[in-house]
Amino acid sequence: MVVIISNDVWSTIDEYADALTRYPISSSRAHEKVDNLIAALEALGDSIASPPICMWKDLLQSFDNKGTPIDKNLKRFNYKDESEFQWAFACHYDYENNTITILKMMAASHVKECINPYLQRILEFNERLMSVI
Repeated sequence: MVVIISNDVWSTIDEYADALTRYPISSSRAHEKVDNLIAALEALGDSIASPPICMWKDLLQSFDNKGTPIDKNLKRFNYKDESEFQWAFACHYDYENNTITILKMMAASHVKECINPYLQRILEFNERLMSVI
């Protein structure tokens, strides 16, 4: 699948790159961190597995009156860099056109609004469990 990174996500990546210049790391290491992030997004197109359906309003998901996600093709992809910082991405999988559009990028710790608080706790536990495996 072809990966398309939205302008909104490119802006956030630029902000991330700018923020890295204020950390005590070399400029080449900062570029490497950004390149690794972009490479992870691009690798989504070659992956045979797709991430789980996004269950987070903060990542652009909408729900019907029964709490069922409306866009089943909106997936949540998590990326953890070498420093263990985790990013969350809203990715729209368009199987008909063979594309994945990365719509939103947020620090995973800032993604809070889920369909209900119980499901949010379950998903957060699952996320922690999957990061250990």
